[in-house]
This record gives sequence, structure tokens and C-alpha cells, in this order.
Amino acid sequence: MTDKPLVQLLRRLVHGESSAWEQLVREYSGLLCSMARRTLSGYGYEAAPQDAEDVVAEVWKNLLERDCRLIRQSLRRQNFLQMLHVLARNRSVDLIRKRRGDTMPLRENLVA
Repeated sequence: MTDKPLVQLLRRLVHGESSAWEQLVREYSGLLCSMARRTLSGYGYEAAPQDAEDVVAEVWKNLLERDCRLIRQSLRRQNFLQMLHVLARNRSVDLIRKRRGDTMPLRENLVA
């Protein structure tokens, strides 16, 4: 993460600048959506348009949790973009597991 503007943006974000958060969301939501769609289709999941958006929302939520802990870690480790990729992939898999679990047909021969 040697991209100086990105580092500056993340530093502004952890210092509580709301404009930094808005800029981050604006600049990286498209990338996250693309990662989510690619992951979902790579697992053979027929995603509805809102599925990728749900994944992106979960990624943003993860970044805000615990006083931006993941962002602070990525600043120290210099791996923000890699971390975004991992989060997008993991949240995509979580969504697949949840949705497949929600729609599993009941077997008629189950013993009660």
C-alpha cells in the first residue's frame, strides 16, 4: 500500500473525518462490487443484483467495527487493498452459505 493518497485517506478516516469515509465508499464500492460478483459467480451462485451490494455493505460494516480496527491494522501492515479483497471474498462466501441454507428443500423422509 505505497499509494500515498490512499494512506492519507485512511489516516483521515481513522481520525474521524466523515468526508474521508464518503470518499472511500465512493472510490472503492465499484471495486468491491466487482470482487463480490466475481466471487459469487466463481462459486456457481446465481447472484441477484442486490447480492453484490449486500456483500459490499457487509465489508463497509466490517471496516467500521471496533473503532476501525481493520483499517488501523492495514495501515500498519500496508495491505489495505489486499484486506479489501479478502473481506469481499469472505463476505461473498458468507452470503452464499446463508442463502443456500435459507433455501434448502426439506426432505420428506425426515424423522421428527
